[in-house]
Amino acid sequence: MDTWNLKELTNCIGDKYGGKQRKTTLRSLDSIFENQDFSRFHYFEIKDLISEHMINNQSGSDYLKLVINTDIIVRGNEHQFSTSCKAHIIALLRQMHSIPDLLAHVIYYCFGFNLSNETCLDAQKVSLFNVKQILKKDSIYSELLELLNSLTANEDFKYLKDLGNYIKHRANVVPKLSYSMQHEGEKVYKFTFDAFESYPEVPAIDFLNREYNRQSEQIISIGNELNALVAK
Repeated sequence: MDTWNLKELTNCIGDKYGGKQRKTTLRSLDSIFENQDFSRFHYFEIKDLISEHMINNQSGSDYLKLVINTDIIVRGNEHQFSTSCKAHIIALLRQMHSIPDLLAHVIYYCFGFNLSNETCLDAQKVSLFNVKQILKKDSIYSELLELLNSLTANEDFKYLKDLGNYIKHRANVVPKLSYSMQHEGEKVYKFTFDAFESYPEVPAIDFLNREYNRQSEQIISIGNELNALVAK
């Protein structure tokens, strides 16, 4: 698997723009990988919760009993399990939703765009969209732009962006938990994001896992292109 030489990048930034710019870039750069670590943490917490829940539930009849059981303690335990999983899913979503804007800040600082009147943006306007508009002005960034477009021109990316914005600004889209009696093991557990706006229901865990892996690969490719450009 490819890697991204972060030390090489930040050293080049320090040489070109000074220690303050290097430190500013490093904060955003570190945040990308911290948020990916947090995403992995939430993902494996969900897996652990499901594994623990499976200990006392081995067959379809066990899960059916959970659904129809009216015992207060059983219902309370089910609520706690469901809420814990949902909280981790929403937290995982929010961590992933933040990464494109963090990447935009890294690119913005890597090229010293904040240091030039021609490219400087108001702090609240540093977004991937606006940074791409700056990059379009110089053909030297053409390959980087292609990589960024590959990151964003994707249905899962668009869904993540729209879902994250909807949850942030309008209302929660809390994943529903159901049990599939036709499956065994972890596949019994189905967390599904409700339909919203023009989007249908989406299997939450499968989507987040798929988009996390895709973004991780894309970010490494973008990072290596950044290194090549900054070193020129």
